[in-house]
Amino acid sequence: MDDEKPEEEARGAVAEPDLGEPTAGEETSLSEAELKLLEEMRQEGWDESTYFSRLYALKELEEEKRRVVVKQALGKFNFFLHLTAFITGLAYLLLLGILYRPALPWVFIPIGLWAIGLGYHFYRAFYKSRRPGAIENVKRQKKASKPLGWIDEDPQPASSDNAPEEVDRNSGS
Repeated sequence: MDDEKPEEEARGAVAEPDLGEPTAGEETSLSEAELKLLEEMRQEGWDESTYFSRLYALKELEEEKRRVVVKQALGKFNFFLHLTAFITGLAYLLLLGILYRPALPWVFIPIGLWAIGLGYHFYRAFYKSRRPGAIENVKRQKKASKPLGWIDEDPQPASSDNAPEEVDRNSGS
């Protein structure tokens, strides 16, 4: 009787689809840019190495954009942390100046310097990061990554300093 239970369970079980192939209701895991690159590969007949080198360049560019966005968000978050510390420190310094009268004129020096530093931090976090082309400037600074349509068809010409000298075989040298 125990032998009949696994057979009954096996008959009633639904076959699961292969996880490697997307079914009709599922979407592919490729991004829009990756799909365009794949379509371009099919149209132009690239080999796999060209496709994967361009795909790597695309992933690297997307990762760099993510890093820039995260850096901007962290800059804004850090500004609010420093603003909280400024308000707390301001309250302490003003309380110190009120309770100890001879210190009152001197507490305005650190308050003023701190306010200047906080103003610069505000500028860097909210205005400097919103410049048009901030992400493109970072992309230009990083020379190791290649743009999406990059093809290494024309290599850099070798300069005369680095070119190996040819030996004349007839002269015997």
